[in-house]
Amino acid sequence: MAEFLPVVDADDNVIGKKERLLVHRDGDLHRVAHVWVYNEKGEVLCQKRAAGVEISPNTWDCIVGGHVEYGKSYEQTALSEASEEYGLSIEENRLAHLFKVRADIYTKEAKCFKFVDSFALRYDGELSEIQFNEKEVSELQWLSFQQLEAIKAGKDSSKKFFGFLTFDQARSRITELL
Repeated sequence: MAEFLPVVDADDNVIGKKERLLVHRDGDLHRVAHVWVYNEKGEVLCQKRAAGVEISPNTWDCIVGGHVEYGKSYEQTALSEASEEYGLSIEENRLAHLFKVRADIYTKEAKCFKFVDSFALRYDGELSEIQFNEKEVSELQWLSFQQLEAIKAGKDSSKKFFGFLTFDQARSRITELL
């Protein structure tokens, strides 16, 4: 069954719906939700993307997230992605809203014009307690913002990261939450 996404205007108002593959092919503006999972030490839960994922397999990322499906909210998507990728069942009131940005990204595969609404979730449990989805994620690791900054700056090449689209904004806001 095809996945439909809301097509939005420059003010993030829904103006239609379209199949996901067509949204990327045609460069339609759409919605994505991100969740930054952090702990009491100020570390970020990072994931190595599984070999079989569609975008950037075998690379590391600082967020869980996904496309907002037609008829769903950013918050609903954030909650379902945290559950789908990490097995975390959480209530909406545990999500802290961080920010929303527009991102226009061009790759070999697609044109991606999107609004990214980002949330934070504090998780102080053990890493071994997280039952991640092996179709989406192959490994988890806590990394400090200092370690992530070194990777971003190219001073640490031990991990290949998918990108740091909203890293600076997230670091600032999560630091405020600690």
